[in-house]
Amino acid sequence: MSKEIKIKLIDQIHHYFPDLILKNDVSWSELTTLGVGSSKPLVVEPVDDTVLPALLRFCYNENITVLPVGGGSNIVGSDCNFSGIVLKLKHSNFSKIKISHVHVTAGSGVKLYDFILKCAEKDLGGIAELAGIPGTIGGSLRTNAGRLGVSIGDFIEEVCGLDKQGNSWSANADEITWGYRSTSLPKDIIITAVIFKMNKIKSSATLCAVQESIAARKNIYPKARNAGCVFKNPIEGHGAGKLIDIAGCKGLTMGDAEVSPKHANFIVNNSRATEKDFLDLTLEVKRRVLNQAGIYLKPEVFFANKDSYEKLISTSEILNVAVLKGGSSHERAVSLESAKGVATALKNAGYKVKEVDIQEPKVTEEIKLADVVFPMLHGGFGEDGRIQKELENHNLCFVGCNSTSSEIIIDKIKTKLFFKENNIPAPDYAVLEHGNTEFPSNLSLPVVVKPPCEGSTFGVSIVKEMSEWNTALKYAENSTGQILVEEYIEGYELTVGIFDGKVLPIVHILYPGEMYDYDAKYIHETGETKYITPPDYNMFPVKFQKEIQEIALRAYKTVNAKDMLRVDLIVSKKENKLYFIEMNSIPGFTSSSLLPKAAASVDIPYIQLCGKLVQLAASRKP
Repeated sequence: MSKEIKIKLIDQIHHYFPDLILKNDVSWSELTTLGVGSSKPLVVEPVDDTVLPALLRFCYNENITVLPVGGGSNIVGSDCNFSGIVLKLKHSNFSKIKISHVHVTAGSGVKLYDFILKCAEKDLGGIAELAGIPGTIGGSLRTNAGRLGVSIGDFIEEVCGLDKQGNSWSANADEITWGYRSTSLPKDIIITAVIFKMNKIKSSATLCAVQESIAARKNIYPKARNAGCVFKNPIEGHGAGKLIDIAGCKGLTMGDAEVSPKHANFIVNNSRATEKDFLDLTLEVKRRVLNQAGIYLKPEVFFANKDSYEKLISTSEILNVAVLKGGSSHERAVSLESAKGVATALKNAGYKVKEVDIQEPKVTEEIKLADVVFPMLHGGFGEDGRIQKELENHNLCFVGCNSTSSEIIIDKIKTKLFFKENNIPAPDYAVLEHGNTEFPSNLSLPVVVKPPCEGSTFGVSIVKEMSEWNTALKYAENSTGQILVEEYIEGYELTVGIFDGKVLPIVHILYPGEMYDYDAKYIHETGETKYITPPDYNMFPVKFQKEIQEIALRAYKTVNAKDMLRVDLIVSKKENKLYFIEMNSIPGFTSSSLLPKAAASVDIPYIQLCGKLVQLAASRKP
C-alpha cells in the first residue's frame, strides 16, 4: 500500500468510524515476537465489539484485506508494504474473562498465560502445560496450540466470531475438526470469543505445573527473538526439530536469521534479520530435510506477505507417487497391507499419493501420471522383473531393483547360482522338474522342499521322512515347472536389511513353530514371533555379526540391487556356520515388517524410510 493510498484509507476509516484507534507508525518488528519486518502496516484497534461488524462490512465492500494479529507469536512480518489493515482485538470484551462454575468465556485478545492464571484463581485448570506458549486465545485456537499431548481444542465448548462481511458466526466444539496444529475453522472467520469447559483442579497444582512448563521452555527453547516452532511435526516419526538437526541445519544462517543451535525448529532473529533472510533460510531447511529424510516439512508460522507465504507452502515441487498394490500372486493380501502402510506414511510425509491395484504387469495411464512409482507387489510379476521391465520401457522412475536384478532375486534357483558364483555360503540343493519324484542323490533327509518363485513360505515343507516326500512335491508345484529341494539346516534364523547401500542391524527371528511360516509372520495362531535387533552379542559376537553384514552388503552390491534388499540366512546350531538362504527385493513393508524394524532400530522411522525411498528413485529420473 502506497503512502497516498494509506492516508486516503485512514481518512475513510476515520470518517465512518471516528472512535476506532488507528496506528500507522508501528512496524512489523514491533507487532511480532520474531521482530522481522521493517514496513509499517495500518493497525486498527476497535474499542469494543459493537463496531467490529460494521468495520468488517466496510473492508469487505472496499476489498480491503483484514489480517487479525494477536500476540504476533507465529507471524513473520514483511519488509514490503502491506495492502490491508492489521486488526488488533485488545480492548473491552476482547480482553475480558468471565467465569461461571467450570465454564469460562474469554475474549480472543486475552493472553493465554493470563487466561491460565485467572482460571487457576478459581481452581480451574487442565492446560497448564500451555502456559509458556506466547500469544492470545484467538491465535492459540486457530492453530490448536498444544504441548506434551495437551491441546487447547480439548477444552473448547463453543467458538464465536464474525465472518468477513461482519455477520455473526458460531460453532460448537464437535462441529470443528481439531487436528495437530490445525483446525477446520473457516479461514475468513474473525474469532471474537471462546467458551471453555475447564477441569476442577486445585490452584496450587496448576501454578506448580505452570512453573514447570515455563522452566522447561527456558531450558529447551532459544532466548533470541523468534516466531515459535517454524515447522509442524510430521504425524509420525521424528519431530521437525530432530529432522532439521539430522539434515545438518543447526546453526545455519541467512543474513541475520539463524537456525537455533539450541532447538533446530526455531529460526531466530539475531538482530536485523529481514523477511528475505527468514524466507530463504526456511526454504533451505525444507530442501535439506527433504533431501536427507524424504519428508516435506509443513510450516507452522504464517507470513504477513502473501507472496512469501505462497513460496513457503508451494506444492508445485511435491512428487506424485503411485503405490502399486495387489497383484495376482499368493501374496496379494500381504501386498495390500504393505501398500496401505506405505501410502499412509507417504501422505503423512507430504507426498501426493495414489494407490493403484493392478492385476497384470501393465503400465496404465494412471501410473504414467506419477513422478515416482512405488511397487508394493509381493511375488509374481511384481517381483520377478516383469512390472519393472514395463516401467523401464516407459522411462518411469520407480523404487527398488531394476528388472534384471529382480529376475535373479525372486528366483531361488538363480539366487543359488548367484551365491555359488560369488562365494556366498548357502545350503546344498537340487532342482527337480515337475513329475520327477526321485530323491536327489546329493542330499539326505531332512530337506526343505519349496517352489522357486514364491514368497511368504507358500508351498514350503520340511521333509523328515520319505512318507512325506510326494506330498511335499505336490504342495510345491508351481507355474515354473521346477521345484527346489534344499538341505535342511537346523539353526537360528536371521535377516539383514540394506537401505540406500547401507547395511542395517541384523534381526534375529524367534518363531514359535518349526518354521518361519505364514502363521509365524502374519497370523500368530501358534504364538507370537519375537524379533531381536540387534541379536544377543553372547550368541552372535560383534565380529560374527559384522561378517554377516559384510556378506549381505556384498550380495546387494554384486546383484546390483537398488534402494533396499533383505537377505535371509540361518546360522547352524551344530557348526555355528553361515548359510544364506535367499534375497528379497520387495520385502514386507508394514511398519512392523523386518526391514522397517531394522531401520527403526537405528533411528530411521517408517515415515522417513518410505519418503527417502521415493527420493532415491526420483534421483534416477531418466
